[in-house]
Amino acid sequence: MNKKLIFACAIGSALEWFDYALYGTFAATLAKLFFPPSGSSSLMWTYLIFAFGFFSRPLGGIIFGHIGDKVSRKTALIISILTMAFPTFATGLLPTFQTIGIWAPILLAVIRLLQGIAIGGEFTGAMVYLVENSPAEKRGFFGCWSDFGSPFGVALGLLVSGILTSCLSVEDFESFGWRIPFLFGIVISLFGAYLRYGIADDEESSPKSTKDACLPIVETVKRYKKTITYIVFINAFGGSLFYMLVTYLHNYFKVFQMTTTKQALLVTSIVNAFITLAVPLGGILSDKFGRKKVMIICVVITLLCVYPAFYTLNVGLLYIHLFFEIVFGICLGVFWGGRAAFYTETFPYRLRCTAVAFAFGISHSVFAGTTPLVAEFLIEHTGSCYSLGCLIALFAILALYSLHKLEDRTAKNLT
Repeated sequence: MNKKLIFACAIGSALEWFDYALYGTFAATLAKLFFPPSGSSSLMWTYLIFAFGFFSRPLGGIIFGHIGDKVSRKTALIISILTMAFPTFATGLLPTFQTIGIWAPILLAVIRLLQGIAIGGEFTGAMVYLVENSPAEKRGFFGCWSDFGSPFGVALGLLVSGILTSCLSVEDFESFGWRIPFLFGIVISLFGAYLRYGIADDEESSPKSTKDACLPIVETVKRYKKTITYIVFINAFGGSLFYMLVTYLHNYFKVFQMTTTKQALLVTSIVNAFITLAVPLGGILSDKFGRKKVMIICVVITLLCVYPAFYTLNVGLLYIHLFFEIVFGICLGVFWGGRAAFYTETFPYRLRCTAVAFAFGISHSVFAGTTPLVAEFLIEHTGSCYSLGCLIALFAILALYSLHKLEDRTAKNLT
């Protein structure tokens, strides 16, 4: 597998998470600009609109998964990354509440919904393509680069955020600075589409039965209902942990004045760096020891660290808490390193894009994408950060059960 193919697939994921990192780190600013002054409730509304971008993911998974399974993987990858560019760009052009009133948050919500449709099949399509074009003994390592794009995109978003907040005054940042990186996103997308146009097309080598089969989503739901459910819960663990670390806790530190904006950004950047570096390691470990075993170990370590992590947060031992966030980040990166191959190996070729995208879409729309919203709700109604730990622990237990129920097909022939 050549480096161009890996980069072409990873760049879409990087753009996706670049956008989400911007929205997450700018959440407090967006709450101020797009909603009337109403205290913490404006931040909750901002998180709700953040979740909107995930509600439409299952629909995007069905649409682009269908294209990938019935037409070709390459076609789906090109269309999805181009479709994803425009909502990101449009976010940077939106007028604020002060300018158009209630239409500002409505338009923001519509844009997030449209973007969710595009993202619904983009990330998983790249994941499937990489794994299918890898040697059997290295599917974990090559497949992991789709996930590597995720924290890399976050790192890019955090870097841009850090530069803007350092170079601009608060007034200038709220006036125009926050718009710049959203507008820049279209450059990344067009470059990614150019790279994907040059990758090999899978249409000629795909099984003939793929073209004659019934609708992939219909067969997926009929034959793989339980499998989809298990993958939803497995993926919910990684997604919820990620959004807790890089989105919610980042703003939690600022809102409760535990750190400055720059310190919160530094903490999030450090944790994200460990996630990024751990992803390739996870891919290698999954090839050597088996995907299922490695993923289970990561979930167990996370579960064991939940109480001490939130105890140290509760009593204000932030440096020790940062240590546990780094542990979470390493576990998450290693967990993600093997999941592309694990999910791809679970489904047959004719349904693979649809099944993986649909499972991801449900997982992110119902669980992962709503994590900041649920976390804010828990804090408002319990007043205890331990409730955040309970949320992570719940997803960890569901993931362990689901991993136990699925077969590990590491290095076996793809069906």
